[in-house]
Amino acid sequence: RLLDLKRFRSLGVMWPAKNASVAGGLWPTDDRLVLLTFGLPPRVVVIDPTTQRVLARHELPGLAQAPATTKDRLLTLLEPRSGIGEPRLAVVATDGSVRTVALAGIRAGFTATRSRSTPGRYNSPGLAASPDGAHAVVVGQDRLAVVELETLEVRSRPLPLRTPARAGKFAAGWGRSALWLASDTIAVSGWTESWENGTHSHATAGVRFVNPETAASRLLDAKAAGARLVGSTILAYGGDA
Repeated sequence: RLLDLKRFRSLGVMWPAKNASVAGGLWPTDDRLVLLTFGLPPRVVVIDPTTQRVLARHELPGLAQAPATTKDRLLTLLEPRSGIGEPRLAVVATDGSVRTVALAGIRAGFTATRSRSTPGRYNSPGLAASPDGAHAVVVGQDRLAVVELETLEVRSRPLPLRTPARAGKFAAGWGRSALWLASDTIAVSGWTESWENGTHSHATAGVRFVNPETAASRLLDAKAAGARLVGSTILAYGGDA
């Protein structure tokens, strides 16, 4: 729905993609709105709000997750449509054009549970953009990748983090979240979860401050489940008391 905020009235309703949700957007000019939609498949949709016409649609390969936005780019991770494998970072410009780059050493995706002897797995990396919009960081289970968004140069390095759940449990998986606080500091949080004999287990990896260039880290809270930036204050939340 397009709204006129000065007059508080609706200008119309548009459906940029069927059976999809809008995950992010850029509005660089009055007559161009660039949207990132999550669905099957994910798409980049360019709209002219003044005429309510769709100008272009670009289908993205894979499944999209973990969107992020800078002042002039939309970012998202593209994981395999089936199985766990190497994801790609998609970078969307204000004209709707899309570039992607592979993230070697990072794993993402999902394998469905088939039986007790063939457990399902999921890998869910985190994505964040630097405050100046020049870089993105992708945080995996034990590795991080820093991407220079203008050239798509990727620098990858090991990232040792606590992973308390045993990999052999039924339907196990892990997730990571990233929050880029300053040029040399990222707040990284995460979890692992599993099923065993009908019992669900969820364990947090805590919140750490990580230097994106060196991967050196410092523990903020060993039990917290996530972090948010509130003004100039970092808030760690969730987990066990």
